[in-house]
Amino acid sequence: MEKLLVELQDEHGNIYYLHTDGRVVFCSDGESVESKLNKKVNAADIINNCTSTATNKPLAAAQGKTLWERITSVITSLTNHQSSADHDGRYYTETEINTKLNTKITASGGDAADAKVSGFTANNTSFPVPTANQSFRILWGIMAKFCNDVKSSCFLISNIVNNCTSTATNKALSAAQGKALWDKYTQLNSDKVAKSENPLYFRGTITGNLNRTDIPPGYYVIGAPGTTSNGLLGTSDSYSLFIQFGDNYKTQMIVDGSGPHSRSYIGSPAAWLAWSDNTSNGNGTINTTYVTKSNTTFVHWKKYGRMVTVELYDVDTKAGYSTENVMTLATGLPAPYGGEIMACLTGHDKSANKAVQVRLRVDSAGVLKPWYIGTSTVTTITGSFSYIA
Repeated sequence: MEKLLVELQDEHGNIYYLHTDGRVVFCSDGESVESKLNKKVNAADIINNCTSTATNKPLAAAQGKTLWERITSVITSLTNHQSSADHDGRYYTETEINTKLNTKITASGGDAADAKVSGFTANNTSFPVPTANQSFRILWGIMAKFCNDVKSSCFLISNIVNNCTSTATNKALSAAQGKALWDKYTQLNSDKVAKSENPLYFRGTITGNLNRTDIPPGYYVIGAPGTTSNGLLGTSDSYSLFIQFGDNYKTQMIVDGSGPHSRSYIGSPAAWLAWSDNTSNGNGTINTTYVTKSNTTFVHWKKYGRMVTVELYDVDTKAGYSTENVMTLATGLPAPYGGEIMACLTGHDKSANKAVQVRLRVDSAGVLKPWYIGTSTVTTITGSFSYIA
């Protein structure tokens, strides 16, 4: 496009351009004034520091000089450094650095003697165990928890309890108390064996085959017919008393309306004998030296197998005799199992006109005597007692 240049000149030779604008004013090379101005740098835009981040503004020459001086100083320092003495304490030689590095802990070794752990990582696992690749913070947290668990779980000698009255649940019992408990257990077993030989313990209802040698000694009840076998009436025994004795012959007794019947397990080889009626009875002989005998006075006994029942009636003791194994009431009673038995009956002290307790004894010879009540008084004894012969 052809450019037209328009100008006005006054009488003094001044030239004026109409609509003067950089876009329409051109230089002799054909470039607009505006374009040439855009390529120039304003003095105000020159940056005179090294902290600006502007990317479209120039740096002052003075700052270039400063940078050059600093670079030159560093180059000079590096060029002139020749020995370990040519520096201050902030710098180390390669040898010094290697020496210090050799004292540090590495993945493959090192000395941790003076290393410190500023804190532990808490661990809540019971008796935790370390694993590989754990940091010292975690490892020492594990060790701390493990030691606390051991401390709280181990028993100190001072915490061992030497009695059987403590209710502590976190203390151990001494071996001496274990022996004491064992002795008690042994004694109880011994007592149990001794008591098991005594049939005077009720054990409930018995059922099944009576041809057994493992029936615990004691009293039993036979219930409805057909609940037992091999009894006195085969399977028809009912509502009767069954007694299992604790002797070596496994003696059994059934007491029904016809009386007592017994049998034993004896022989070689051992076998059950037939049931037999073993009821017997008799009268004790009254000793008139110590007893005032009337027409109604008697000491009568009845034996059901090994069970003996003794009945006394109007037995009046005379006064003034010692009961220290001297006074005798009657003789001729069945001998008790185990040597002797003791019994207690109610008597009437005629001199004091009051009821008294009279202790009696049947010794191994079947002699009935008072048992250590001091000097005798005129006392009437009436009653009954039982024992095992």
